Amino acid sequence: MWRDEIHAWQAVVASDSLVELAANVRTEGHPGLWFAVLYPVSRVTSNPVAMQFVHLGIALAVAVVVLLAAPLPIGWRALFVAGYFPLYEYCAISRDYALGALLLFAFCALYGARVRRPLLLAAVLFLLAQASAAALILSFALGLMWFADEWSSGRAAPIRRGPAVAALGLWLLGIVVSVVQLSGARLVLQSFDLQETLEQGRVLDVLSTPWRGCVPLPRLQL
Repeated sequence: MWRDEIHAWQAVVASDSLVELAANVRTEGHPGLWFAVLYPVSRVTSNPVAMQFVHLGIALAVAVVVLLAAPLPIGWRALFVAGYFPLYEYCAISRDYALGALLLFAFCALYGARVRRPLLLAAVLFLLAQASAAALILSFALGLMWFADEWSSGRAAPIRRGPAVAALGLWLLGIVVSVVQLSGARLVLQSFDLQETLEQGRVLDVLSTPWRGCVPLPRLQL
């Protein structure tokens, strides 16, 4: 396993309560949903293989949602599930990003029912905001899209006004809760040497990240 995989598991195993867990991961730079999912498993065993089984369950759930709900031919759905990211980055490696993928795809699958079940969709956005820092950005963007969609369609009937307000509040609560959790990372950021961080080589490396992330070509070397 990678160091950050083991780090997350060790933080959970070393916590004797959820309050202690929250204190142990306050500087992680990610919200706590992944740690909360692992916590009950860590009460049964301290073997990190258990974390891999939990993560495999999440990856299988992602595959099920895509295979059943994606508006694509079944062959394309199968190819996507067998692709590099779903099969390796979000399956073989146990990190919080798989939870974000699951909740993102669940949002897409449920979006057609947003008028009938606004609270359910808002609950998905709430959980999405707790999955990771990247998922928080997605939750914020998807919530704005949903709000703009409802506004432009003119859905303001009184019968829907109550659930819509509750859904809006639940989504915003998820954003606030996630931001509060992320605020602990400033303790780590303050320890960085700003001059070293802004060296030309580091800046160029960061700017090349989108290319390396979207086009994961292997380096032709030993």
